[in-house]
Amino acid sequence: MDLFVGLVVILAVGMVGNVIFWRGVLRMREASRVGRADPRHQESARQWLSLSAEQRRAAMAQMRRGEAISDPQTARMALAHDRLDREPLPAAHLRRAATLSVALVSFAFIGVGVGAHVSLFVGLGVVLLVLTVTGRIWLRNVHVRAERSRKATRALHG
Repeated sequence: MDLFVGLVVILAVGMVGNVIFWRGVLRMREASRVGRADPRHQESARQWLSLSAEQRRAAMAQMRRGEAISDPQTARMALAHDRLDREPLPAAHLRRAATLSVALVSFAFIGVGVGAHVSLFVGLGVVLLVLTVTGRIWLRNVHVRAERSRKATRALHG
């Protein structure tokens, strides 16, 4: 494969990835707009903001660690809105789009690097792919800890 053709392929795949990414941005904005207009989300936000800053900070720290929320008032509020927490977040649209676009570009770099015998492209593609996979694993661990916290809170406060 000629290096120039490889660069054109990478550019074309990058443009497709860019379109995928911006479609994800638009879908995220639309989902966020719809969510903000939903009365259930407005009520949930109002109740969350009615807690003190210290209560919110402590609850978020406990949830990040995967622990039960110790404050009964905060725990009741969190458990009452459990169904809202299970709805997909608007950022999920962007996460999927970003993962797909970066994976496409990294595979293009790897393919062109192998075809044109340019180890720099192969290395760059592998680094992008490793960063993408690492980010997805990290996000999965965040969701697992949040679910563990939700279960522990439900067990502690019923």
